[in-house]
Amino acid sequence: MRGALDVLGLIFWLVFAFVACGFEHSGANIFLFALALIGLHPESVTLARAAANLVSVTIGNLVGGSVFMSLGYWLQDRHSNRSQSGMAVPDSAGADLKHLDLALK
Repeated sequence: MRGALDVLGLIFWLVFAFVACGFEHSGANIFLFALALIGLHPESVTLARAAANLVSVTIGNLVGGSVFMSLGYWLQDRHSNRSQSGMAVPDSAGADLKHLDLALK
């Protein structure tokens, strides 16, 4: 029983690491393909097809994450720069910078 719990714990932390890195589809596919290849499976499930799937999913995660995350940051930064381009800024926004000027002098 102890060996099975160790294996389950290891699997949990490996999948958790993939999810934490943002590769949740890749991590899930690695686990599922390994499980399918170990057990009885149809002839259509092969190591080459598993590798092709993992490559396409990983590329999709990288491109999708970098495009959509950077687009979100760009839109947020573009919106925050409007206040610096001549639009009215609330007085409280500059209040925090006054003590910084005194500290630098």
